[in-house]
Amino acid sequence: MLTKKEIEQLIDKRNSSLKIVKPKITSKSSAVWNSFNYIYVNDIKQEYVICNQCEDLLVKAVVSHDQPNINQFYASSKTEPAISNRVKQEIKVACVEFVALDCRSFKTICGVGFKNLAQKIFDAAKYLPISKDINIEKLLPHPTTISRDVNKLYNKKHQQLISICEKLLVYTVVVDFWKNTHTGIQYCGISLHHISDDWKLHCFVLGCYHYDLESNSAINTRKFVESKLSEYRLELNGNVYIVSDNEPKMLATFK
Repeated sequence: MLTKKEIEQLIDKRNSSLKIVKPKITSKSSAVWNSFNYIYVNDIKQEYVICNQCEDLLVKAVVSHDQPNINQFYASSKTEPAISNRVKQEIKVACVEFVALDCRSFKTICGVGFKNLAQKIFDAAKYLPISKDINIEKLLPHPTTISRDVNKLYNKKHQQLISICEKLLVYTVVVDFWKNTHTGIQYCGISLHHISDDWKLHCFVLGCYHYDLESNSAINTRKFVESKLSEYRLELNGNVYIVSDNEPKMLATFK
């Protein structure tokens, strides 16, 4: 018996020793066999079958827990459209070229933003004529357009976050200050953490701000933090927990 890889190589080379045979369907046959064909190599039936739609190779019975059999594959294919190996290979090559040509991290492919973009482009294709080749450059916006819309998106999300913060009664604020050793500019990072009624932790980065007050006294530090929290309708009170380092100034600021 040949391995899956060996059979795939024969299929790619269209080797004459390989034959794909449709199974004989009877009244007692499972509906599964309407979607698969047998594979013969040198007239010897192999333990793999091939899907008629996506051309995936699957074992006829459970050989290992890592390898799906035809019943498992058939059950999942009822709810998900079949994708051929050729299409999967083309997408894989395009992803490799993307990270190489644009110098992007491999994990970019798994990013939420990248997946959202790919899904939107895929959905848009449903409304385009099938018979014509589409120039992707006509679908993608110019970088200048994107730069202009960043502020619009920020303002929209900012208002959404404010509406969320207005309803919070108990939450934790994380505050951290640091100075750039080369420029001497001081920064303040503030994040918000809240556990919802269904016990899910929600974390929001409120901002990384340039600290522009004259002195670093505890009074000024607290004043600065409170001013940034007020932009989100938040305030420091008995129901709020503050997380910071144990520097004396920070302890004095939030005591």
